[in-house]
Amino acid sequence: MNELHAYRKLAKYYDLIYSFKDYVKESEEIFRLVSKYKNNEGKSLLDVGCGTGQHIKYFKSVYDCTGVDLNEEMLKIARKNVKGVDFLKRDMSSLDMRKKFDVITCLFSVIGYAKTLKQLKDTLVGFYKQLNKGGVCIIDAWFDRAHWRVGSVHLTSYNGDDLKIVRVGYSAIKGTMSILDEHYLIAEKNRGVTYIPDKSELRLTDRPEFLKLLKEAGFQPILLKSAIMGRDRYIGVKK
Repeated sequence: MNELHAYRKLAKYYDLIYSFKDYVKESEEIFRLVSKYKNNEGKSLLDVGCGTGQHIKYFKSVYDCTGVDLNEEMLKIARKNVKGVDFLKRDMSSLDMRKKFDVITCLFSVIGYAKTLKQLKDTLVGFYKQLNKGGVCIIDAWFDRAHWRVGSVHLTSYNGDDLKIVRVGYSAIKGTMSILDEHYLIAEKNRGVTYIPDKSELRLTDRPEFLKLLKEAGFQPILLKSAIMGRDRYIGVKK
């Protein structure tokens, strides 16, 4: 099962699987970074790879938000979770929005799904083009080679009264791609047990290369090492 198809099937369970995430704290940190690095007065924000809209739920108190994602099932949930926000189906490597933004966020390592060098370049150039002058782009990186643990195993679970979810996974590597071989068991009261396999591939981009690509796209790049869940965060400032 390809990863996008798997995530369509998993969309309705996504917020439970990641219920450990503190979206309030994460959003407050984004506010702090924007305040520090943004150099215009605009209040528009584009969240790329917005998923179910959990960050936008808090961003919208400060910014005029738009969310984009490639997964229509996630977008359907986002539209239920957050009212008064446009949630649009878009591919981040070929963004073509009708307006520019003052802040662009690409969080929780979504950037790793730009799998080829061309896709990553196109994505970063697109971010730059969609920003207003003085705007800021905040990107949560996926792992680089130095921090990707080949052969490791992991387990995540959700234990509700009527719904139980277990995810086990194994990490591998192939060329520039990290491989996540994950398997979900979902038990629902009066419905039984569902099994969903998901093999995801995300590009491993080393720090010097990522900084170089940001600079080539036009940004003034800034690296915040291991800033979020042990992963790097990049700031791109548009002068």
